[in-house]
Amino acid sequence: MGSKAELVARETVIVDRRYTKASPMRKNAYLFIKRVFDMIVAIIMLVVTLPITLPVALFIFLTDRGPVFYKQERTGRYGKTFKILKLRSCVRNNEELAQDSYTWIGKIIRKTSIDELPQLINILRGEMSLIGPRPWITDYYKNMNSFERRRYDVLPGITGLAQASGRNDISIFDKIQHDIEYVDHCSIKLDLKILWKTFVSVLVHEGVEGGKGIIEDEIEALQNEQYKSRGVKIVNIFD
Repeated sequence: MGSKAELVARETVIVDRRYTKASPMRKNAYLFIKRVFDMIVAIIMLVVTLPITLPVALFIFLTDRGPVFYKQERTGRYGKTFKILKLRSCVRNNEELAQDSYTWIGKIIRKTSIDELPQLINILRGEMSLIGPRPWITDYYKNMNSFERRRYDVLPGITGLAQASGRNDISIFDKIQHDIEYVDHCSIKLDLKILWKTFVSVLVHEGVEGGKGIIEDEIEALQNEQYKSRGVKIVNIFD
């Protein structure tokens, strides 16, 4: 359990003056441009990455004759659930194991984030966006308070502000803080910044999305009543 100072740090929501809340008209224009951009990029990426996806899919199948794709229920916008798509990186009976066990090809595609490519299909379905808070398993949503659930006010993304800020090298509370910052200040400029930072983090293999151990720890932290009953302070980092 953290100290009082650590708890206060987790209660803090940082406001950056560079990104201000847009008017309804500007927000609608932004959402339209973003959706068109998502569709165009998703279609192009699906075609361009076929020379990578097809051989990887073959290796996944040949490794243990298991399914190529992994489907899991995740929480999307406004708490609505959907099936996320990934290239399978774990062994066939992974659900029966206490900790994740990865195949040799699975370790490679996780480090390079190639396993996330099928989520381009989720984008075409309108379930996800290129940029937005990561879609977590439903246990997260069930254990969040109303403020924390604000991260679900936008479409989830393949990458987001939290991923660009450290992925699993930061705490669950920092992730939520970054996600809510994005919800309040999303813009084309911020989206482009996140894309660039994500590209850099993938190149250096920073904080790959966590497995069962990390997920269990984060959900346990959310279940802790000390965190659920905390207040929220607004601090300006430029003061």
